[in-house]
Amino acid sequence: MLAVGLFPVGSWAQDPNIDAAREHFNKGVALFEKDDFVGALEQFEIAGKTHSAPAITYNVARARESLGQAQAAYDAYEAYISEAGAQAEFLDAATVALSRIKTRSTRLRIETEPQGAIVRIDGIVVHDNSPSTVLVFRGRHRVEVQLEGWLEARDFDAEGGGKAATVRIERPKPPPGPRAAPPKAAEHTFTGLTAGVAFSLNYSALVIKADPTRDQSGAKPADYKTASLMFGLVLEAGYAFNPRTALMLRGNCGLGQTQKAMFSLGSLSLGVAWRATPRWWVGGGGIMGSTDKQKGATYSPLIGPTPDDTIEVVKNPAFGPALEAGVVLNDNEYGQWVLTIFPSLLLGTGQGQSMLYVPLAVGHRWY
Repeated sequence: MLAVGLFPVGSWAQDPNIDAAREHFNKGVALFEKDDFVGALEQFEIAGKTHSAPAITYNVARARESLGQAQAAYDAYEAYISEAGAQAEFLDAATVALSRIKTRSTRLRIETEPQGAIVRIDGIVVHDNSPSTVLVFRGRHRVEVQLEGWLEARDFDAEGGGKAATVRIERPKPPPGPRAAPPKAAEHTFTGLTAGVAFSLNYSALVIKADPTRDQSGAKPADYKTASLMFGLVLEAGYAFNPRTALMLRGNCGLGQTQKAMFSLGSLSLGVAWRATPRWWVGGGGIMGSTDKQKGATYSPLIGPTPDDTIEVVKNPAFGPALEAGVVLNDNEYGQWVLTIFPSLLLGTGQGQSMLYVPLAVGHRWY
């Protein structure tokens, strides 16, 4: 402790700040003797800023060593030897201290990815940014790295004994950004006139009540029943009152073949279509139409046409309900591609012909 308290007064005789420096130095010595190394270090550093002298640097080194700051103490002892030279008063003590610190310490290398991070050991900033090498005494230490909004800390247990160790800290990669949501189907918001065209595949089930007055044998004549598929065309025009409701007038026509003859069908329907969701249309209304198949028409088997006089269908009109259910396949700047089914029931008059008519249509609707 006598070495700590020595103060070469003569070397400061011409310095105007000597009194202030001596005052802080003496306070630092007193605090050091009371084991208040933090307070002592503070006073020694104030004295050194007031007036630079090797004795102050030596005492800074002693205080830092007592605080467990291996690298800072080592640097201060080396600075003292450099300042005081070969004739330094405490040269032997400083040389022994350097050897003692190396023996008690671990040479710790801190690497970061990316490089250039500020490094702190137990809250003390290391002189060099990462990668940096620093001496730490045996025991647990807190290693902190900081770079552009990134701050991370690790605990490290140093073994001492002059061994070397490395702590590598990598900056976490940013999490992947949220996946771009698939573009939502554009829900048209305009109103006004609308029109569409679609191709259809139509299922029809025809029932014709037999006319008993035409049977001379007295036997009860059989009803004529047939079911078939026909291809057709759907044309529509209407007016959209709002983005979800439209009044639609549709014309349906189709051409098909029963078991024994070709026949055609035409119908006209009027209904209200309502867009229940951005993808679904539903609706309903009324339909009217007629079928036409000539008596004695021919059908075409594998070889040649064959007449069939038992078929007789007259052009009686038919009326009935019609429903609508459609799904939007695609929205575009002009309108929509829609797949729609129109279950309809044509209830005949006169001879009593009736038909279940179910067109399945796909086409485009313009707004």
